[in-house]
Amino acid sequence: MMDRLLKEQTTLLAASFLFTALTATGAAAGGQQICQQELQQTIRSLDTGALTISKISISDVIKTHRSGNHTVGAEAWVSFNECTGNLVIRTNTSCAVRSIYTRGSCQIQGVDHY
Repeated sequence: MMDRLLKEQTTLLAASFLFTALTATGAAAGGQQICQQELQQTIRSLDTGALTISKISISDVIKTHRSGNHTVGAEAWVSFNECTGNLVIRTNTSCAVRSIYTRGSCQIQGVDHY
């Protein structure tokens, strides 16, 4: 029980550190990156079991039109050490989660897999 609790705390701490580092990198590069807090909260709320996060990539989703570009939401791609694939979280511009799913060999209980 203590080992599982320690692993969960370590995973959450690593996720928070990676998220903060990536957020700072995006801000320095001039990216807008909407919904950062909501995406981080969603990642923390998921029970990833034995999976440990290796990387989190967050980006705005931009639609391009002749009249110009506009942001239609944000997405986070989460990579893990134990599997090949990703957890994907997509939001709309109000930061409401539109979809959560996994790809590749990564699977999380209660999350759709494609």
